[in-house]
Amino acid sequence: MLEHNVKEAKPLVADVMNRMKRPDGCDVFQTEYRPVDNIEGGLRAGQLVTIGSCSFEGKSFSYCILRNMLLRFGISCALFSLEETFYGIGMHLLHFASGIPYGMIIRNSLPDGMDKKLTEAACNLSNSKFISGECHLMNFKSLCNSIRRQCNLYGAHVVFIHTLNSISLDNEIGTRKECLAAILQKLKLLAMELNVCIIIPYCIEDNKRKKSVEKKTIFLKICSDVNLTLVRKSEDNLYELIAAIEAGFLESRSELQMEWVTHEFFDGR
Repeated sequence: MLEHNVKEAKPLVADVMNRMKRPDGCDVFQTEYRPVDNIEGGLRAGQLVTIGSCSFEGKSFSYCILRNMLLRFGISCALFSLEETFYGIGMHLLHFASGIPYGMIIRNSLPDGMDKKLTEAACNLSNSKFISGECHLMNFKSLCNSIRRQCNLYGAHVVFIHTLNSISLDNEIGTRKECLAAILQKLKLLAMELNVCIIIPYCIEDNKRKKSVEKKTIFLKICSDVNLTLVRKSEDNLYELIAAIEAGFLESRSELQMEWVTHEFFDGR
């Protein structure tokens, strides 16, 4: 009976939360993806957002969110990568902003007419509120200090970190998941300290079944304010996006289609 009542309460609570007036000064950031924007009207300042996926999809999805925030909503965003150089980040940003396959850009093998499209994307990015963070081979303490410095100096509202898998756990004690949970707790406190939204993807290794993916994201749901999980539903690159808050108590789901060549995500309707 209790379980039945809890299930019925979920849509009611979601409706109440969406109708409530937001506190003065609370920044809400749209992503243009329905499950994320519907569950609380968008992401908020002071939140830690995790993205769980089986492979590279989570990182690609975070780039799509970054592009939308920069170019469609004019939000000030910063990206800190422990995996890529400034050059690599620039290539990925041009790729997602222009829709031109990454391989064509990095090999400089653009078909006729594509150069104009790439130039337009570069101009749009140059005029956006993108803040390039420090990259590559930072330990966690240096990463946090760099985020503080860039946010205080340049006023970033949303911070992307690539990726949770790449953060060194040398100074944490316990199992790998316990160490990752400790890192997420510190990032959660950092998001509240700076009043920014922090978005970080995590790759779940060696899991292809839907049940395994959702099961492996439980610690992400518990440790973050918002958890986004990408579950591949078929071989034709159809995914289910699950947006969860309150450790999974409230959820919103929708289908997304990934374009295999460009790794862009689109509404699956």
